Amino acid sequence: MTRKVASCLAAFEEEVQVQKPGNIYKKMNLIGEVVWLYISIWVVLAKVTSKDEFKWNKECSLPNLLEVKDPQKELSQWTLKDKVKLEEGRFVLTPGKSTKGSLWLQPDYIIQDAMTIEWTFRSFGFRGSTNGGIAFWLKQGNVGDGTELFGGSSKKFDGLMILLRLDDKLGESVTAYLNDGSTSLDVKSSPYFASCLFQYQDSMVPSTLRLTYDPLNNHLLKLQMDNRVCFQTRKIKFMLRKPFRIGVSAINDASKESFEILKMKLYDGVIEDSLIPNVNPMGQPRVVTKVINSQTGEESFKERMPFSDKREGITSNEIFEKMNRLEGKLMANDINPLLRKMDNIVENERELIRRLRPVLDPENVGRTPGLNGDSFQDFLSMNTNLDRLIKEQERIRLDMKQHGGKTNRHDEIFSQIGVWLIPLIFIMVTLAYYMFRINQDIKKVKVL
Repeated sequence: MTRKVASCLAAFEEEVQVQKPGNIYKKMNLIGEVVWLYISIWVVLAKVTSKDEFKWNKECSLPNLLEVKDPQKELSQWTLKDKVKLEEGRFVLTPGKSTKGSLWLQPDYIIQDAMTIEWTFRSFGFRGSTNGGIAFWLKQGNVGDGTELFGGSSKKFDGLMILLRLDDKLGESVTAYLNDGSTSLDVKSSPYFASCLFQYQDSMVPSTLRLTYDPLNNHLLKLQMDNRVCFQTRKIKFMLRKPFRIGVSAINDASKESFEILKMKLYDGVIEDSLIPNVNPMGQPRVVTKVINSQTGEESFKERMPFSDKREGITSNEIFEKMNRLEGKLMANDINPLLRKMDNIVENERELIRRLRPVLDPENVGRTPGLNGDSFQDFLSMNTNLDRLIKEQERIRLDMKQHGGKTNRHDEIFSQIGVWLIPLIFIMVTLAYYMFRINQDIKKVKVL
């Protein structure tokens, strides 16, 4: 566009040289308008040009595969391994059954300040259970150091692997693994540090994987799938100014699943799309755990994150469940009678306060002296009556005490008399018995 504007300016200058002086001013005004138009176009183009374009590392990115004429020359920065084919503007990593392939950036990449990698890929031709998958690599070492892990690396790799596969428990998901090269990694048993659910099988629409690492932002490592956040963490630190191998590999087991790479862009920094807020995060895989109440035997199911901290006391899901149960109990129990009772209590308190207010008000003191005097006289008379009753009670108590003392003396006299009467009665009975015997003996003697 700038060349066209420059040619127009040159044409106007030639016309100005051959025109008469009267028409020169008109031509100069027209030239000024063209210059202003040129400046406006330049400003608009400067604003339209994204800042990400300046961070784009074209040498380490894939060119437009639809426009590739000479693959050996235009793709000299890339290494194709195994069965990879370039067909109709895309790399097919697994062109047939039981095939594998990998695509690697040939020069090592050194992280300076930050980086962003964008892969545009697609899985086509198969949906279902399979042991295959596609892995994206950021690791150290040679390209041909093994193909045990999804056709891309040995099990003892040093770096980061982002794997898309069909998990037996989680389904189609994205999992991220780290290894330092000292131990062998097994995707079925080794723990992964992050994961998210993502459907990718047999998709007509390509998907975009964006990996961002910013050591200046407290070592931010962020993965986005189709502009949705899969995970982000600040607990992983890559060694700066160390060579890394960037690549992708895939294997389709015995299926016809075709893994394809359409684009790859590498940026020497953080792009604007990487800063999209986490408004719509991706679903995270969860494991359902069966819990049996030891007291009631009731069974319940709880969802937990895989490899979650076992020491976690209570989760937000459990809190919500308890709140729902509490809400159900409140709705089941009619609390209207309780509310009415509370209202009645409040009204009674208000009435009591209303009645006590005139009595407790200091301004009302002295306004009714007659009433206050009568009340005081009644109080004095009541006090006098109370004293009289107390004295009467004291007198009765003393009389009862004296009467109780006399009764006790009579008891003592009767007890002493009883002590003397008992032996006397015994002696009299004995004498009567002997007198009766003597009388009987006298009668017998007279008869004889």
